[in-house]
Amino acid sequence: IVMPTLRLTAAISVRNANFPVLLSFESTLESELYAGMQTPPPVRVPKPAGWPADGVMIGNATANGRWGTMLALAPYHDWQGYTAMSFVVASGSDEPVDIGVMLRSKKKNFYRQFTARPDPRRVRIDFADIIAKRPDFDLADVRTLVVSAAEPGEPYEVLFDDFRLEN
Repeated sequence: IVMPTLRLTAAISVRNANFPVLLSFESTLESELYAGMQTPPPVRVPKPAGWPADGVMIGNATANGRWGTMLALAPYHDWQGYTAMSFVVASGSDEPVDIGVMLRSKKKNFYRQFTARPDPRRVRIDFADIIAKRPDFDLADVRTLVVSAAEPGEPYEVLFDDFRLEN
């Protein structure tokens, strides 16, 4: 009981020190903040040449069919005072693939779909869009960030990194 508690405490300390970065894959402790993954979690891999984010590691996840979860993260909860959440994403193959991102607050969920292309790019979810569609979404209490498959069919890989809040 002591070691898991110490690892979680260390993970929360690292998370808080790196804020507004929510997930960077630079520390193995970050995996302690994955929230109820029912599928294999992302694997930390060295970033490929030309990856547009700092650091040396990224996440590599495999989606198994529609809604297959690639990442579920329990982030720092209070996102007030920020205008967007962004991350870098790329398809793990030469073909584009669709992914879904769901943000869960205590009261509401917000879902946005993106296309991950072979070349990495930064994608954003503007909080003004969330509030326009879900006025009672509570940015002071964001419970979970989920990245999932948005396409049925064969498993596919997605690379991602540098989940962060922006002003």
